Amino acid sequence: MGASPSYQRAVCPDELLAKQVQALQPGEALMDGNLLVAAHLAEARNVAELIQDGFSNTREVAEPVLALREVWHLFLHNGAEIRRDFALLTHGRQSQPVGDAHTIVYAPRTSLLKRVSRFGRLF
Repeated sequence: MGASPSYQRAVCPDELLAKQVQALQPGEALMDGNLLVAAHLAEARNVAELIQDGFSNTREVAEPVLALREVWHLFLHNGAEIRRDFALLTHGRQSQPVGDAHTIVYAPRTSLLKRVSRFGRLF
């Protein structure tokens, strides 16, 4: 029997991991080595028993996951995760132009301006 699974880690998901989690069948667990990444449970009240007894049906992730194992990992990976989230949220969207000559946008490719108020102001 291998090492017992690790818990209480934050995992930074990507599109591939999300698809793997969505494909889990009831009773299956998704592992990255000994790290429990996700599980599909039929009933939430069985969590403690499943963790204690182990999962009988497990799959390994297709690619290693980014797990925040220490508090400082949050700061180490924060910039890359923000850029990845920005790319996901803005995919296929186009920013509104800034019409004010006195407003400077320093990184237009990393900014998304959207008309959100009925008065036409940009935020």
